[in-house]
Amino acid sequence: MAGQVSPGIVLRERDLTASTIVTTQANTAAFVGSFEKGPVGVITNVATEKELLEIFGKPNNSNYEDWFVASTFLSYGGQLQIVRIEDTTLKNADSASTGVLIQSANVFEANFNTYTWKFAAKTAGTWANGLKIVTVDGTVLDGIATVGTVGAADALRTAGTYSAVSATGGAGSGATFNVVVDGTGAATVTVASAGTGYAVGNTLTIDDSDLGGGGGADLTFNVASLAGWDSQIITGSQLWSTIAAAPSSDSEIHVAVVDSSNNVLETFLYLSKTAGTLDEQGASKFYKDVVNRRSLYVYAAASVSDGLQTATLGGGVDSYSTTVSDYETAYDLFADVENITVDFVLTGGSLATEVSQISKAQKVISIATSRKDCVAFVSPHKGFVSLGSAVAQRDDIIAFFDSVGTSTSYAVFDSGYKYIYDRYNDTYRYIPCNGDVAGLCVQTSLTAEDWYSPAGNQRGNLKNAVKLAYTPSKTDRDKLYLKRINPIASFPGQGIVLFGDKTALGTPSAFDRINVRRLFLAVEKRVNQLAKNVLFELNDEQLRASFTTAVTGYLAEVQAKRGVTDYLVICDDTNNTPDVIDRNEFVAEIYLKPTRSINFITITFVATRTGVSFSEVVGR
Repeated sequence: MAGQVSPGIVLRERDLTASTIVTTQANTAAFVGSFEKGPVGVITNVATEKELLEIFGKPNNSNYEDWFVASTFLSYGGQLQIVRIEDTTLKNADSASTGVLIQSANVFEANFNTYTWKFAAKTAGTWANGLKIVTVDGTVLDGIATVGTVGAADALRTAGTYSAVSATGGAGSGATFNVVVDGTGAATVTVASAGTGYAVGNTLTIDDSDLGGGGGADLTFNVASLAGWDSQIITGSQLWSTIAAAPSSDSEIHVAVVDSSNNVLETFLYLSKTAGTLDEQGASKFYKDVVNRRSLYVYAAASVSDGLQTATLGGGVDSYSTTVSDYETAYDLFADVENITVDFVLTGGSLATEVSQISKAQKVISIATSRKDCVAFVSPHKGFVSLGSAVAQRDDIIAFFDSVGTSTSYAVFDSGYKYIYDRYNDTYRYIPCNGDVAGLCVQTSLTAEDWYSPAGNQRGNLKNAVKLAYTPSKTDRDKLYLKRINPIASFPGQGIVLFGDKTALGTPSAFDRINVRRLFLAVEKRVNQLAKNVLFELNDEQLRASFTTAVTGYLAEVQAKRGVTDYLVICDDTNNTPDVIDRNEFVAEIYLKPTRSINFITITFVATRTGVSFSEVVGR
């Protein structure tokens, strides 16, 4: 088959519906945007607003358009595949406070697993500046306390009591001790006044070997503090002992992540400081492996120091100065049709200039038109929101889409921005409606079928809209519609409604309507699945009959659900000729008569005289 070198399936469309001009449930959208946190430059699946918050953070003054377009689409029941856009100034916070860009877990494993800093934030941005990672191991229970000179060490081998001896270094620094030596040279040390890690009354027993030797030597002893664990602080007044028992050895470690307000965000307990250590289930207990796999906040790289340690992150940098090139790079991640499934491509918020936004819109549309299995949704540039008159806004919208300049059934244009309440920042915002229009398509699929129109009072009401930046009049709606722009209008008592269902196709065709485009996408995806079962099978009459039966059964269901008025499947020896079979090809032709949405209604009321029969007036 022309254009194919390796085995595969080609879907083709022929439009036989051209006429004179007149004035499977899909729910996954591709989305590229700026966010305050989250993975950079990779596709991340998000199903709810809660997940959007947890992974990508809250909206702010720099990214609210992108954030609320994403949130709005999710509110209609859709799911998103999000790429957080990357630029050169974005940085993750780290424990050296230098800042470093780590786009994703794969990038960390490849480039930063043994880096010089101990910890770094899992995603870029200022959100992690001030984040603290507290580690503690068994060495806090061990120490060398050097007690002040008490005379010749040999004298200590004589039974006696040596009182109020001060610790001058080590873990016991600041404490005073009473040392009692028995006749065998063993000593009992009792804390007289508290110091670091020691409480009054703790008793520490040492033996002769700990007392040293030689005249005038200091009394040096190894200590295992009874009170040490009870005094180890994670943050503020929070003690480690309220969360876990002490590490059982110097190689066992606890890790806690603490925010700048001293809230403990997560803990990882009873891990090992030794690489290769496994737990009872055979999984790694090495603290780096566990933190890097399970933490929502940080990566671990260089080895931590012994004892109780706190590392504070800094150097994280936000960046919202993204370019068209940055967006193009991100959208290209969705070009892989075989491995990435999307039904919609959202433009999201506006870039700073209209020229940049036009380029962004053209890129979004190019992804949809090259994939041919999804639809792009585009809103106009935000600049028209501030224009004074309705005429100026209308003309600006038309000029914007004229500049986009694409004629395709794989795109949908809308007319506007809606005004919403931003509960995260207690303010009101204007946001573009491409998330709503795509969301209405999702909602239509969930409540009806893909091939129903998402417009009108039955299925076209926008959610969470206080008002519109621009409400087109009937005259304006006519002019917008002729330019393939779907008006979003506000009607008293009816709310804010999508009042058009055109695609961006510029020529008369059945495909100039959203419901027909989505009908064919649904049918093509299903037939493509059926066709996969035909690859590498024998092209004979039995196989062709089986395929025809399967497709016909599906189309009969579509017809029963009002998707088509009629259909025809041809897959026999008339189009699978000996020449076709000898070329290892398989040909099927599917003809559909799609149902059409009603865009124009004419109702005529006729008054008649009382004595006139209706049959006389109507003529039938």
